[in-house]
Amino acid sequence: RRFLRVSEYLSGVIEHGLFYIPRIYKTKQSKPPHSKPISDQTRLNDDFYLLAGYFLSEGNVSQKHGRDGGLLFTFNIDEKEYINDVINLVRNIFKLKAHTTFRPETHSAEIAVWSSILGRLFRVLFGSTSYEKDIPSWMLTAPEHKQRALLRGFWRGDGSITEDGYTLTTSSKALAYKMEIILNRLGFFTGFYDYENKLGSGIYNVHVLGQPKSSEIFGEPWHGRNVAHRRKNGWLDNGNIYRIVRKVERIHYQGPVYNLHVKNTNSFVVPHA
Repeated sequence: RRFLRVSEYLSGVIEHGLFYIPRIYKTKQSKPPHSKPISDQTRLNDDFYLLAGYFLSEGNVSQKHGRDGGLLFTFNIDEKEYINDVINLVRNIFKLKAHTTFRPETHSAEIAVWSSILGRLFRVLFGSTSYEKDIPSWMLTAPEHKQRALLRGFWRGDGSITEDGYTLTTSSKALAYKMEIILNRLGFFTGFYDYENKLGSGIYNVHVLGQPKSSEIFGEPWHGRNVAHRRKNGWLDNGNIYRIVRKVERIHYQGPVYNLHVKNTNSFVVPHA
């Protein structure tokens, strides 16, 4: 998939290749009778995937008068490279201006993109709150260089380096599963760990062992020793992933059982397969 059409996801009007949504509520006479238009067709290149990764980790859809007002990104005030990166990506992809507010009292920087269309579009594509975040299915089969850009943007916001590798952290189980699928597709055996925070909410970690190949994905050099994969957890072989069955448990169940299979292939399905 090379292009994204806004009109596939939102209802609005297209004129001369631009998409806009007519205003149905009263506004000041100085305002135009529709939202600020953006191009109906957006190229799905590495820049788009990188911006999507930033949004999945550090972004959300802002609310203005009870409606989607645009996009908000929040970074540490010292992460100037990432701040400038998001500003430039928004300008290059959507021809929109991003506004930055620095808050020394909280050591944070907030980037606002005031476009209700973009807010609605990103809500449909990626969700808004940290628990709702997800990616559309077509990103799972995108070219590898685009998926690498997605992972790099996400890791810059919600990634960390541990003693033996790289970890991606999210509050969304659906997003964690899909990030793991992408990493597996790129040839990485992953670890998946979940726990509850102090508020009782689920936190999900996807872990990749520290190796030069891993550092190429996340754009962060690996300075530790190369960590050999522990075969007791499973292994990769010729594009297939084998997981160790750690526990077999019997439970009482009464009801229909469905078996989905492919001819000459028998497999057991895990929740995110």
